[in-house]
Amino acid sequence: MTNSPRRAYLDANVFIAYLANEAGRASVVASLLEDAERGRIELLTSVLSVTEVAFVASEHASGDPDADENAIAQLWIAESPIKLVDLSMRIAERAREIVRASRKSNMRRIKPPDAIHLATAEMHGCARFFTYEADTTRPQWEHWVALTVSEPFSDNPRLDFN
Repeated sequence: MTNSPRRAYLDANVFIAYLANEAGRASVVASLLEDAERGRIELLTSVLSVTEVAFVASEHASGDPDADENAIAQLWIAESPIKLVDLSMRIAERAREIVRASRKSNMRRIKPPDAIHLATAEMHGCARFFTYEADTTRPQWEHWVALTVSEPFSDNPRLDFN
């Protein structure tokens, strides 16, 4: 491995799977977060994820709304291993290009929020884009950006006891 950590992007649905403690997914995300804390990988996401992940507390409530809100808030604090990327004009323009190009093709159209995530990852030099989007969606996204799009994985997996 090189001296600098790999850089990966996390789609908002990755955080939702983690917070909802989804079997087979939450432990993978936890491993990625540990890898980032140890400097093995650099994890990025757009500030757009802060809004998109707000749904977890109401849709997958643990029974304690305050605990759910606190768990969500912990993802975005300065000490978190996740680096938040602001939406810039350059990212917005690149996302617009992706949306327009997808609408001119015979492929499935890319929604603006997804295009923002893809453009952010591409423009910040991420090697991988981690998402829990469907198997049919990921190859289409790869068509529009110079990224490898896949489900999250860690080189240092944890055991999943769910």
